[in-house]
Amino acid sequence: VESSAIASNTTNTATTSNARKAAPSIVSPNMTNLQKGKAYFRDANDRKNCDSYIAALGALEKSYNAKDLDGEGAYMAAIICHDGHCSLKNAGKALEYANKSAFLNYANGQYLYAKLLLNKKSHSDSIIAKGFLTKASAQGQADAKALQQKMWKKK
Repeated sequence: VESSAIASNTTNTATTSNARKAAPSIVSPNMTNLQKGKAYFRDANDRKNCDSYIAALGALEKSYNAKDLDGEGAYMAAIICHDGHCSLKNAGKALEYANKSAFLNYANGQYLYAKLLLNKKSHSDSIIAKGFLTKASAQGQADAKALQQKMWKKK
């Protein structure tokens, strides 16, 4: 019985290279939506599992709507929406979640928010982005430091 349950959790339901696999039961009923979302996100990254990305975003959105999303969870939601995992690309949502993460003082979120603002190519957004890059760099976010150095070398 155990082996058939394991097999059913890893069986491909499509034949393409973007095959969907059933999301594993990695969450327990007593976990919060935030905890569930983070668990599904980590599983999705480990297994490149579409169902886990979908479940992660769903749980993180519920956590966001309940106003209990933390910086890391908001960053995870932003990554799913920004990278478009399993056709979940949504630039507006990516910016919204990255903004939430940045304002919750999560260094990776500050870096992502800054990058998204810089992509908008407006003067006011670039000023805000530089501030978040500085904050992320001060927290030790390596990519933010590298981007900051690159930006200052151009001037």
